[in-house]
Amino acid sequence: MIRISRLAKIVVNELTENGFKAYPVGGCIRDSLLGKIPHDWDITTNARPDEILEVFKNYKTLDIGRKFGTISVEVDDHFVEVTTMRKESDYADGRHPSSVIFFDDIYEDLNRRDLTINAMAYDIYSKTLIDPFRGQLDLKKKIIRTVGEPEVRFSEDALRILRAIRFSAQLDFRIDYKTLYNIAKYSYLLKNVATERIKVELDKILMADNYPALRNLYNTGIFKVLFPPIDKMFKTTQNSTYHVYNVGDHALMSVLNISGDIDLKYTMLLHDIGKIVTKTTVNGHDHFYDHAQYSVAIANKILKKLKFPTKSINRILKLIECHDTILSTRFRSMNKFIVDKEFSYEDMEDLIKVQLADNLAQNPMRLGSFYIFDEILEKYKEVFNGPHKIKDLAVNGNHMKMLGYEGESIKKVLSYLLKQVIANNELNNEEKLMIIASKSYKQFQKQENIQERKKQESNPV
Repeated sequence: MIRISRLAKIVVNELTENGFKAYPVGGCIRDSLLGKIPHDWDITTNARPDEILEVFKNYKTLDIGRKFGTISVEVDDHFVEVTTMRKESDYADGRHPSSVIFFDDIYEDLNRRDLTINAMAYDIYSKTLIDPFRGQLDLKKKIIRTVGEPEVRFSEDALRILRAIRFSAQLDFRIDYKTLYNIAKYSYLLKNVATERIKVELDKILMADNYPALRNLYNTGIFKVLFPPIDKMFKTTQNSTYHVYNVGDHALMSVLNISGDIDLKYTMLLHDIGKIVTKTTVNGHDHFYDHAQYSVAIANKILKKLKFPTKSINRILKLIECHDTILSTRFRSMNKFIVDKEFSYEDMEDLIKVQLADNLAQNPMRLGSFYIFDEILEKYKEVFNGPHKIKDLAVNGNHMKMLGYEGESIKKVLSYLLKQVIANNELNNEEKLMIIASKSYKQFQKQENIQERKKQESNPV
């Protein structure tokens, strides 16, 4: 049963009362048929953009998409997209139509759309589903299929290749053979799509937690086109008692094992990518020494290509760097780790998630009890309740100035004092720390003089 929202009815009624045809269309109809509440409502109409603006002159409107016939109309603090029925010309850039032709035929409008499940409209007055490409049947059969010939759809707009896989992931539908074949055949066209658009679709695929869809990114050659190092992961076997999957499938399994935000998904996808360049084989067993640091370097390039924010890149790389670290539960070692790596408690929670997801994706026959990860996190929680940052010290920079410290030496001596306190929390009082800092003054002053002399030698007047 299709339920049309009040907002959509208001927009359709306004257009109809002014002599135009109007229908809810696309994803909102798909979701309604699936029993979901649509997040957005799109309306298609035979009214031209200027006529849409005239009909809704008493509403707030946005005409950013006017070139393609789209006007956004605000109704009760929500925007509804109203688009003129159109036919599209050639896609010169492989993404956007060079021009559009407005007309009055709802069937022609549906014919330009990507997938059958997105090519349905609804007449709210006759309560009739307009479904010329049998999208409702494909919904029932759980099939992803293009409208018309897939090679035409993908040649028009290469992003539709990723959209097909994304919908298969989110809806847990299979992609019909002809569509999948042409995804592989035309995957090279993705080179023409803007990186930002690629990332939006990849993010949604990763967050959908659907292994067949993730595997299709490799099977169809999409990884090879967009990220060759990821493609190589699937060709890198792991002959080891610890692993039963190749590096690529292990990465995909670990993506499924972690919950949370998109940063953690990319962490798992890329955490072992350094194995493609570090593999050695001894007596029939594969080893990947120092693969974490190589993973950081390769992942950094991929994340920058995808234009991740710097904050996310730093977070992901830090987790990749430490994903293979054996976490000690000795108090001093734990303190040293969080200071050296500049980890917050939230970082430790993330790292535990990463290590657990990694372990669960290795060898099912070796799975033991993973309660130890909870125990480790509890231990670290105790550490974070104690002093572990310079601001937690009983002294500060002003105290160091009183002893004669200046400039960079202040930060260095405070870092030194923090390490002493981490080793022994009982030292964290003003008197004891002032004594330690006073005794260390000559040593730090000597280091400062040596650095100053080297600076002068490298920059002679």
